Amino acid sequence: MAAKQAIKDVGRVLNIPFSEMNAVTALMPKMMGHDTIENILGVTLVKEDDQMVSHEVPEFRQLYESNPQIKKIVDYAIQIEGMPRQTGLHAAGVIICRDPISEHAPLSYNADKKIACQYNMTQIEALGMLKMDFLGLRNLTDIKKACDLVEKRTGRKIDFYSMGYDDAEVYKMISDGDTHAVFQLENEGMTGFMKNLRPDCIEDLIAGISLYRPGPMKEIPTFIANKKNNKNVKYSHPVLKQNLENTYGVMVYQEQVMNICRDLAGYSMGGADNVRRMMSKKKTELLEAEEKNFVYGGLYKKSASELVPVPGAIANGMDEKDAKELFAKMKEFGKYAFNKSHAAAYAVVAYQTAYLKRYYLKEFMVSVLNNRITNIGQRKNHLNYLKSKGVRILPPDINRSEVGFSVDGDGVRVGLAAIKGVGTGIMEEIINERNAHGLYKNLPEFLERLVAVGVNSRLVENLIFAGAFDSFGHARSVLQQSFPILRDQAVAEMKARSSSQLSMFDDDMLGLGAKDLFKYPDIPEWNYKDKLRMEKEVAGIYLTGHPLEKYIDKLSEFKINSSDIAQLSAERSEDMEGEEPLSELSGSAKELVDKASVKLGGMIISAEKRQTKNGSYIGQARLEDMDGTVSLMISSSKINSVMPKLKVDKLVTILGKLAYKDDGREPSVWVDDVIEWDESDETGGEKKEQYNIYLKIDGGVDSDIYDLVAAVFDKYPGKDPIYIQNGKVLQKLSDITADAKMCEPELLNILGVHSVKIGKR
Repeated sequence: MAAKQAIKDVGRVLNIPFSEMNAVTALMPKMMGHDTIENILGVTLVKEDDQMVSHEVPEFRQLYESNPQIKKIVDYAIQIEGMPRQTGLHAAGVIICRDPISEHAPLSYNADKKIACQYNMTQIEALGMLKMDFLGLRNLTDIKKACDLVEKRTGRKIDFYSMGYDDAEVYKMISDGDTHAVFQLENEGMTGFMKNLRPDCIEDLIAGISLYRPGPMKEIPTFIANKKNNKNVKYSHPVLKQNLENTYGVMVYQEQVMNICRDLAGYSMGGADNVRRMMSKKKTELLEAEEKNFVYGGLYKKSASELVPVPGAIANGMDEKDAKELFAKMKEFGKYAFNKSHAAAYAVVAYQTAYLKRYYLKEFMVSVLNNRITNIGQRKNHLNYLKSKGVRILPPDINRSEVGFSVDGDGVRVGLAAIKGVGTGIMEEIINERNAHGLYKNLPEFLERLVAVGVNSRLVENLIFAGAFDSFGHARSVLQQSFPILRDQAVAEMKARSSSQLSMFDDDMLGLGAKDLFKYPDIPEWNYKDKLRMEKEVAGIYLTGHPLEKYIDKLSEFKINSSDIAQLSAERSEDMEGEEPLSELSGSAKELVDKASVKLGGMIISAEKRQTKNGSYIGQARLEDMDGTVSLMISSSKINSVMPKLKVDKLVTILGKLAYKDDGREPSVWVDDVIEWDESDETGGEKKEQYNIYLKIDGGVDSDIYDLVAAVFDKYPGKDPIYIQNGKVLQKLSDITADAKMCEPELLNILGVHSVKIGKR
């Protein structure tokens, strides 16, 4: 527990206002370094350059001596300073011992009621127990589910254990930078590295994963240059060529350090491993003594009582100067070096995800989506990627969707469980009922079949808002208004059946299904923007369109968008041994550093003023574009000129400065100016694209299903002509036109992906 934190915690326990404690800690140095509370009180001295000096802060000492309450707090804080403030739990650490661990170390329950050891990993190892890290990766689940889906859809059983890791198309995809959702390679900086490296074998992936970390990263240019022209690599000793040739003369792995110690200096396997540990743990004093053994030879201390002779590099034919330079290089490199065995396992997972993505894109991405179905940000990211690859994203449909995302023809269908307030359990009930007794015909029948299993009002309304019932042929506004009546009727029907009473839905009594005679209200559909807003509220993303799709040409003019900024605070990947991932952006996003000038376009989705502690006002807003959202901040000096322009649903251009600190907080933009768009200019001056609508309907306009299709045309009027294929006959509807892009999602729901085509004129 640090000095300032100790004082604040004592004050909190004693119910002292937080502002008073802040005033106390404000008198302490901003950077305490190794100073303690007693140091800045002048009670104890600090050793500097072999002299004892005082670091007393007079103002702090004066407050301590003049205020009894503060003195009491500080005295308590001195007693707890440096103590653990809370317990932590290793994410994947498991302790292995031949005896019950309680015989060797104290145990406790953590917050999740799991048994944990109270000693840290260093103390555990010193006691002779073994600590192993068993890392769990969700990417392994991605691979397993994707393979199962491929086998189910194609009959092919993918067995990575019996196939090679040398597919040229996979490495080409990686080299081209198409690494979205590829394990360990999807980070922007890593993607740029792979494009420069152009890996062509699994060894390159293993080396790349090991190099792209602090320390070894500086060797990346040399590694790439040596791979492209390996003839320039020079080795000062044959042992170095033997150990470094497959990494183009560059030291990459801990195992290489160990092998050099053994093969060149004559260490035993255990001795070489101990040298590696000294390097990785940065034990400088021990390494200085070990350098003599490595260069000149000597006695290596195997244990407290056993010394082992080491010949040294000179004795094995290496020049003294080269040997010293080599050890210095290994010592520096060993601080950050990664073990090849771990990197190889990661490279195998990276290759497998890349292989599945290259040959089975939809199946792989469906598995990735389902494994992150509750994470709206990742869901949006992956769906946008699929759209960019030309894969149709089909909206949820009560008669086509599965619980999770699924492959549907040439597209990916949104799963019902992706809708807010819709639990996985009840969705399984709905789909099991559909599989057992056929498709749902309409909303009354759906409610009659499912009311007994707990379909509640919120669930059904959210399904309506998401468009899951659009295939029933009624506007969402109509279904939403009809639902309460239909629900009450379904409940009454269920109770009547359970009490053996006659029912208003009894087909034998009425001669016709009463539920098919329900009179729907004659009300207009919600406007397009409201439909999309409701979709986003219940699904987290827009499903059947986007309010900005009319302005896509204008938005494409902006070099920076929300996804570029989001990359700065991307979710931390499952990285190696707790190392922080590196973030190196490529392309237009290179300029995204703290205080960089940015220009963004989009729609304001929220805006508010809030008062600060000093009484002034600042503004907060959120801008949405086709890729996501960005946080906007408005300073008190700009609040009067900027805030009136930030109205919800307004289309604007934002000029400002990026605020980004690599501390886990979301990046934001401090707004300097706002330019409002002329919303009548839908395409930024570009001519609006025109389309033809082609539909395949058996029976043509005389088909029963045509009425559902015609209702869609009525909802979305436009100027795009419609063609109906009936058998081999293609008929143009002379008296009806519609808006092709607006109609497309609902037409797909009604007819399916193989019967709808939207073509440019």
